Amino acid sequence: MVSAHLKANDVAPFIESASPGSVQVVAAMPGMGKTTAMYAALAEHVAAIWGSPGTLSCPYRILWATQSTIGEASLGEGACKDINEAWKAHGLPTTCRVLKGRDHCSSKAKYDHQFSWEPDESIRVISHAHLPVLLADSRSKLKSDFMAEVKLIVVDEDPLNSLVTTIGLDSGRTSTTDETIPSLTPAELQWHLSSGKGGALEKALFELMEELCAGEHEGITVENPISGAEQISFSGAKFWEALRKKCSAPDWKGFEETLTELCFTDERSVLAGQVVQAFKEDFSASGCQQSGRFGLQRLQQGGRDSVGFRADVLRVLPKSAPPIIVLDAYAEEDNRQYKLMFPEHDVKIKRLGEIIPLDIEIEKDLYIERNNLNQARSWGRRRYALEYIEKLCAAHLPGVLVLSFKNVLDTQDSKLREDGWACPKNLLTQHWFAGRGSNRAKGCHVLALHPPERPTLFANHFLAALSPNNATLREQLARHLRDTELLQMFHRGRQPLYGGTDKPRVIAAFDCSYLAKPWANVTVLPEILTPKSKNPVHRYALRTLAEEIANLYGAIPHDLLVTLGLFSKSKATPVRNELKEKVYEQAGKNKSNRAKAPHFANWTDLDSNPIGYTYEPAANTNPQAVLRLLTPDARFAELQSFKVEVPGYPTKTRVVYATSKDKAQSPAVLNLLKVE
Repeated sequence: MVSAHLKANDVAPFIESASPGSVQVVAAMPGMGKTTAMYAALAEHVAAIWGSPGTLSCPYRILWATQSTIGEASLGEGACKDINEAWKAHGLPTTCRVLKGRDHCSSKAKYDHQFSWEPDESIRVISHAHLPVLLADSRSKLKSDFMAEVKLIVVDEDPLNSLVTTIGLDSGRTSTTDETIPSLTPAELQWHLSSGKGGALEKALFELMEELCAGEHEGITVENPISGAEQISFSGAKFWEALRKKCSAPDWKGFEETLTELCFTDERSVLAGQVVQAFKEDFSASGCQQSGRFGLQRLQQGGRDSVGFRADVLRVLPKSAPPIIVLDAYAEEDNRQYKLMFPEHDVKIKRLGEIIPLDIEIEKDLYIERNNLNQARSWGRRRYALEYIEKLCAAHLPGVLVLSFKNVLDTQDSKLREDGWACPKNLLTQHWFAGRGSNRAKGCHVLALHPPERPTLFANHFLAALSPNNATLREQLARHLRDTELLQMFHRGRQPLYGGTDKPRVIAAFDCSYLAKPWANVTVLPEILTPKSKNPVHRYALRTLAEEIANLYGAIPHDLLVTLGLFSKSKATPVRNELKEKVYEQAGKNKSNRAKAPHFANWTDLDSNPIGYTYEPAANTNPQAVLRLLTPDARFAELQSFKVEVPGYPTKTRVVYATSKDKAQSPAVLNLLKVE
């Protein structure tokens, strides 16, 4: 368990030492309270500087940036409430509010009206997406005046996604953000050129797009595992070589005008200059052949409109910006991410507090390929996973948080409603790359059905904005971001805060053993389901229950296996429900029997099966077929089938599996099978 939470005085030194041109990254394990501690420290700092709120306008303004600010349940709205509580505790005006994005204001006038400070206002919450808008992109005097009063910016969680301008059809991002700009297509360039605009560079790009559409250039085919879409990426050395052959002296100013007209709104026109400057650097540098910042892409489905120009460019925040503090649980000095994100700044990373590893269990029986989730052949495994989740929810009052991709969760929610599945009330779902910092699942078991995969182009293209020419570093960054997403979301249940029976579990349906210490202790659980079977629970149920029956009676009557639904009934072997009651009574007689047959001893609903997971009866009831299912297991290697005479039974003899004739016809077996 975590021994101590962070306090205001633990993080106050970061505020006190903040200076223009600095980026300080506070790294502390999720659940240690770094965000709450920062609220309190900021409140103390503002109170000390302001002195007497109400008599003077606040001399110290703060921006607090979160991933999302839209909706009552957003992190931004939650931050506002928590900040106001911290401010109230220090006698400060509770005026914190969210600065909304342009697309979420009814008019430009209402959007612009937000860029002023009330006299009693000391802090405002913004989205990550607003950071470059306010610090790097704006030519607006209104925004400049607004920012002139800001003395500190605190960024909650890694803001990387918002610091990259993407032009393209599919960038490899995990979600579309305000920074994804529609691609230049052949049709747009053709219209532009026919209007007498553009120059040699635009003409070269148009010709390359047409050639790529005609299959004249070989690119890399990549699949986006989130959307399922495939595309061809034409970038790197082949792209630069082909482009230079067609255009040796681009008109950069003219190309900026083209991008401004075709890709960017007036408010974002400054981005065109940033993109062109990076394009010029890569085009002109002798060592840029591997740069992935620019290229062409083509979706596998579609015609000319499916081809486009793509770019991923870092929006460099100026050193003149207010000092920045970032709260990031897994920031590491040696992976260089923050130094690449803030190239103009003095970046320092400091870790606070201890690291308590997560205890993660790998349960591969719960894994189903996303493309096969609704296939008939996967129904048995899907049903097992649902029953597994139901059991977890029933046994753990706080509930279970299930993680997967948004399209998987949405599709399954719709499908399960159609099937009439009664969703447990304490079941929560959350998709990857969303909800960091949320405490709504505190105390819950966390179950991840699929890993947080990203397409190849995320490392090759998107991360090229940070490291254009170093593919090895991009791969390292991609692995780090994958691992931190896993750890962040596994921490949603706040496992390290609990001990004993209250401790929530963290379960992965896939191999994540690469999450090594000090971050995780990983245990791989044995697989019990039969691979590639439409009845995957059957073999496990048969062997488990057969062992318990043998423990109780020294042998395994075939009639009991049929009655338990493991094999099909017939006229010769009907279901005998009285056998269930006898076994249940026998299993619960004393502690010794309960230990020998725990499933039967805990079997309270005799209309269900003792395992608790659904299986279908095997059709082949031939004794040799039954033995073929049992004897490969060392526990049953010496089993044989015997015909035993049962007094009072109409057909006289019954099949019993045992290691000897004496055990097969023991008094215990005969008493079980006899007809009362």
